[in-house]
Amino acid sequence: MMGIFYITSGNGKYGILNSMFECVSAPLLDDIIFVDRYKTPSPYFVIGVELFRFVIAKQNDRFILFNTTKCERVLDGCSRLEYKLTRISNTDYIEYEKDGQIGYVTRNGLVIDKNKYDSIIKFDSYYLVSKNGKYGAIDNFGRDIFPCKFENKESVYEEFEAQENSKRHRRSSRSYNESQHYSEYAGSYAQDEMGYSDEDIDTIFEGDPEAYWNID
Repeated sequence: MMGIFYITSGNGKYGILNSMFECVSAPLLDDIIFVDRYKTPSPYFVIGVELFRFVIAKQNDRFILFNTTKCERVLDGCSRLEYKLTRISNTDYIEYEKDGQIGYVTRNGLVIDKNKYDSIIKFDSYYLVSKNGKYGAIDNFGRDIFPCKFENKESVYEEFEAQENSKRHRRSSRSYNESQHYSEYAGSYAQDEMGYSDEDIDTIFEGDPEAYWNID
């Protein structure tokens, strides 16, 4: 499997070895779930030098999520587990349902569930969350975009709109020799948080906004 992971089989069941040939799962699985993008499981994310790869499998009519890098089960006993592919790959995520509750796993392995928050709503490339009746928002790394201090969801949406208007103002006030655009890589950290334009990402990162994380 292109060095990403390997499938083993025995007695009509499937197992998983990671790229280092470490056992992620013995051949006990009924199925392994793939997506179309590049014919590989997704999502994954590079943090420093560590590469996380996630694989969804099925056993006894329940879904399991494996982190093949760490040879561990991230989730099991799920009634639903789905890869959610977005236009900008570094905002891909996994949505799952377990015991009637919806949760998420981000590209960098963060599990966002009802054990941490009272409510969770996927919003663009962020997550609108609440604690103790107060609302806020976090990013894919679990960092507060807005702390849980707002009285309602609408106030958080208004903060997002104000933030976006501020970004537009900063962009329009910058002087460029040629026109800069901010749509092709919208949703990526390099563009949304660090302010790199489409042209910057094409030139500096060769069209891959994730290459931002390789900057020393």
